[in-house]
Amino acid sequence: MNFLSPLLVDLGIIALAMAGAMMLWLKLIQHLWGLGNSSPYPPAVLLFIAGVAAAVRHRLLLLPGLVLPGVLVLGWQLRPLKQKLHRANAQLQAAFNYSGIGILLVNGGGEVLDFNPAFSQMLGYELEELRAFPRVNDFLHPDDRNPVAEQLVEIADAVVGAYCAHRRYRHKNGQYRILRWHVSPVQDEAGAVNAIVCYAIDVTDELARKQLVERQTAFLHAVLDNMHDMAYACDENGLLNYANAAAIRAGLPAKTALSLRQLELISAVYAIDRTRVPLAEFPLGAALRGEPKVAEEFLTQDPQGRWRRYQITASRLQDTAGASLGAAALAHDVTDIRAVEHRFKWLIEHDELTNLPNQTLLIELLEGWLETHAEPGDGELAVFMLDIDRFCQINDSFGHALGDDLLMETAARLKSVLSAQDTLARWGGNAFVVLHPCAGDQQQIQTDAESLLSSLNMPFVLDGQTIFMSASLGIVRAPRNGRSATQLLSQADLAMYRCKANTPGHAMFYTADMSQRGRERIEMETDLHHALALEQFFLHYQPKVCLQTGVVIGAEALLRWQHPQHGLVSPMTFIPLLEETGLIVAVGEWVLNAACQQIRAWATQGKTPLPIAVNCSVRQLQGDLILRQVSAALADSDIAPRLLELEITESMMLRDPGHVYGLIVQLGELGVQTSIDDFGTGYSSLASLKRLPVTTLKLDRAFVSDLPDDPDDAAITRAVLSMAKALHMQVVAEGVETQEQAEFLRALGCEAYQGWLFSPAVPPARFAEFLTDAEATSLS
Repeated sequence: MNFLSPLLVDLGIIALAMAGAMMLWLKLIQHLWGLGNSSPYPPAVLLFIAGVAAAVRHRLLLLPGLVLPGVLVLGWQLRPLKQKLHRANAQLQAAFNYSGIGILLVNGGGEVLDFNPAFSQMLGYELEELRAFPRVNDFLHPDDRNPVAEQLVEIADAVVGAYCAHRRYRHKNGQYRILRWHVSPVQDEAGAVNAIVCYAIDVTDELARKQLVERQTAFLHAVLDNMHDMAYACDENGLLNYANAAAIRAGLPAKTALSLRQLELISAVYAIDRTRVPLAEFPLGAALRGEPKVAEEFLTQDPQGRWRRYQITASRLQDTAGASLGAAALAHDVTDIRAVEHRFKWLIEHDELTNLPNQTLLIELLEGWLETHAEPGDGELAVFMLDIDRFCQINDSFGHALGDDLLMETAARLKSVLSAQDTLARWGGNAFVVLHPCAGDQQQIQTDAESLLSSLNMPFVLDGQTIFMSASLGIVRAPRNGRSATQLLSQADLAMYRCKANTPGHAMFYTADMSQRGRERIEMETDLHHALALEQFFLHYQPKVCLQTGVVIGAEALLRWQHPQHGLVSPMTFIPLLEETGLIVAVGEWVLNAACQQIRAWATQGKTPLPIAVNCSVRQLQGDLILRQVSAALADSDIAPRLLELEITESMMLRDPGHVYGLIVQLGELGVQTSIDDFGTGYSSLASLKRLPVTTLKLDRAFVSDLPDDPDDAAITRAVLSMAKALHMQVVAEGVETQEQAEFLRALGCEAYQGWLFSPAVPPARFAEFLTDAEATSLS
């Protein structure tokens, strides 16, 4: 027992020594793994030394020796695991520190546990600067604090899992940045949430760009939807992907992603002749293939089934690299414009009262016939000039309204006895012309003419009045009697008047002895050759008046001829003769010089000069004659070119548009303005008109005389003024005689007028009274 007691004590000490050894090796393993504090524990060292001493005393040192190798073996086996853990830890730390994504570790209370450099950089702080904010709320937008606090609590309590949201964080510069957060809980081995990790991406600029694109897109859509023109487009696969509001109203589907084949079934396209356009020729499809359409016109039907005419321009869309993006088309509705143009052209070529061709169209048709029947044996044409006898007496007795009814009924009766090959036209007043193809048999022609007259023998019952009337008819044969339309019509007119004088109510062929008027014309031509040398020509000036202010803004120089025997000869008589004889070249030059000299004379008298317009003739426009005449007149008078304006009729421009365009440009370079005279009597297309560098249109008196009562003239006037405004041109209305006409034109925006309402053409001295006095007159 005495022996066992010390032994038992030593064995206890040895057991404690083994425990101390285990503790020492545990500390060593911790040191090797880098876990916790690995400094030696003093009691364990003491126990280990005491145990070794006791074991030595009882020769039991083998026991701790057995423990120590086992511990060493365990440490060596755990060394690779320690290295892997170290690498993993280093990788995680590197990812945390060098990630481009901001990382923030918080707890459920919103306290900041850690953050990486990317997060601090997003907010413009250094790491140490940001550590001064211990809570998330310190840099959160006030409106975002409560939602974030609630979500962190719910994550910490495992009520919700990971989520994504946009939050506003205050930058160091005081502005708020929008961060996209991906928030996830961090759980321990028991599943408890011990931290919350937040991954942040700054999307401030991205959202701003997105909003900018959205605003730009909305703006573009608003612009396109407020256009009257249709705009629609397809992608590179031919699928419709856009249609503006106008296109949808016109019948295109609001639904996109339709193929062109489906679109064809919904909204077919037709050519002008109303033949259906095949799918391959669809404007959008053609443009997609690289075959653009430029201002081509097509027909479609609107949702109500009405035909509409569109001018379509379609082009292929490409990116900057040239890759196809699809195709787009713009369609401008020209239905009303074409209707006005058609009506305009019809009015130019037809008589409104009877709906028959007028002089303009008749002469064109007759000239066309003469051109196509130039050879012997090509056929013959009889030209009938028919004039109602005593028509003025009927008009005076029963009024103009009944006279108009009589003209319409006369036209109807004449048409009823003519064949489809005949052409009936109203020549003007109470005269009609018939172009009658014939075989050349004079007796048959006479019979046909008498048959025409016989259709008028039956009484006319108009407005309760029974009227008997007759007509006289002159006959001329083409090409036997001439190859000029004007010559043939003049001869038919002579024959008709000879018939009216000798045998009214019948028909008479033209013969050479009906030449009295011809002789008179020759005599007048002879007199015209001497008129210039004998100083029988002079100028009168008709004021141009501003419709808004009533102030005279210029004048038109009008040629007059004082014949020694016949007195004042009408310009309608002698000016055509000047043109036909070629004398208009010399007389036109005289007019230019006289007008320029008169401008200088007014200035010398102390008056403020105003622009004076001078009419040009067709012959003056040949070559560069007008340029030479104008340059000489300006040089001789030493006046400013802006004080001279040239008026060129619409029909002159249509003869040789390219040449006239060049002349107008060169006149403009001289400083001389050009206007279009008698606008509406020709047929200028808008395309040609807009290219001409002219500043003024003169509305022909034919459209003004019946304003404002005639609806067609009113419509034409509106159209001309609207067109002129669109082309930035001024309009001067001719032949204004009543205050009602002036008020109507003023209301439509017409700038100026000429006419008897203000003043007829007057001598220079009278026109000088319209000019203001100038203290220092300038001609420059």
